[in-house]
Amino acid sequence: MSSTGDFSIPSQARAIIHCLDSAVASIRPTRFGAFEGRQPLVDVEEPLRFLAQPGTSATAGSLVLEAGSHLGYQVQWNRSTPPSFPFVSGFLMRKAFSKKPAMLDDFLALIKRLAACSNTLYGDIRSMEFAGWDTPFNLHLRLPEIPNISLYGKPYIELFGRQAIESAPFQRVEQLGDDLYWLEATAQITDPVPDEVRLAIRRHFGEDAFMAGKKWRYSEGRHPAFGF
Repeated sequence: MSSTGDFSIPSQARAIIHCLDSAVASIRPTRFGAFEGRQPLVDVEEPLRFLAQPGTSATAGSLVLEAGSHLGYQVQWNRSTPPSFPFVSGFLMRKAFSKKPAMLDDFLALIKRLAACSNTLYGDIRSMEFAGWDTPFNLHLRLPEIPNISLYGKPYIELFGRQAIESAPFQRVEQLGDDLYWLEATAQITDPVPDEVRLAIRRHFGEDAFMAGKKWRYSEGRHPAFGF
C-alpha cells in the first residue's frame, strides 16, 4: 500500500506499529528488524527506531516484522530522487490459511485497518499463484492491471470521482472511510481475475489510467497530480 503519509514522523510510524501489534494472535508479528525479523517484539517502541529513526538525520527507514515463515510485513520510506511513496506491504502463504481459513479473514481485516492508519493512496492485494503478480508499475504513470482487491485513496477519488468508483463493475465496493475505498474484483481472493472483468473495469474508468495484460513499459497515462 502506497501512502501519502510521512513515516519518519514518530506518531505516524507508531500508529502503524500499534496497528500490527494489536492484530489477533494468528497474524500478529512476533519478531522485527530493519531487514529481517531477528529480535523478539516485546515493546512496540523498539521497532520505532528502525522506522522513524527519531533524533537522526536519516533519509530512509525500513522495518520488517515477521510471524514465522508464512506471514510477514514490511514498512518503508525513502526520500529518494525521484521521490518514492512510503509503503506498507505484507504476505500470507496459502499453506497457513488453508489449514485455518479464519486466518485469511483476519489478515484482510488487518489490511483494512492498516490502510486507514497509514493514509493509503493506492493499494492492492493479489495472489502470488497467478502470473503477473510481481509486474513492476509506476503510479506516476498508471495504475497496475486490475488485481483481486484494490484500495483507492483520496488522489484516486479526486481523479475518478466517487460516483464512478461506487458504480464500478467490481464484485464488491466498500467505503472504509471518507477518503478510502476497498474494491473486490473477485468473489474469492484466491480466484484469478477474469479478463472480461478487468476489461470492464478499465473501460469504466478509462483505459489510459491502467496497465493492461503483460505490458509494463509505458511513457504516458492518466494519473493524479501527486504533491511532489
